[in-house]
Amino acid sequence: MANRYGTRIKAARKKRGLSLRALAQAAGMNPSLLSRIESGEVANPGIATIERLCRVLEIEIGEVAGGKRGRVVQSARRSRRQP
Repeated sequence: MANRYGTRIKAARKKRGLSLRALAQAAGMNPSLLSRIESGEVANPGIATIERLCRVLEIEIGEVAGGKRGRVVQSARRSRRQP
C-alpha cells in the first residue's frame, strides 16, 4: 500500500511518454518530490498534489486512487477542516 499512488502515477507518466522532470515541471512541483511519490517514499501526497498530477496526465483522480475517489476526496476535505 505504500506505493498506492506512486505506481499508478508513474505508469500514467510513462504511458504518455513524459519524463519525471517534464511531469513535475508541468504540474508545478519539484522533481524530487515527484520521484519520492513514485517510489512510495511519500505514501500520501495530498489531494491537491494528486489533482495537479492528474490534470497534467489527463486522467481521472479515481484512476490514481484505485477507484476510491469518494473516500480520497472526503478524507482530504476532513483534513482541510482540522486546524
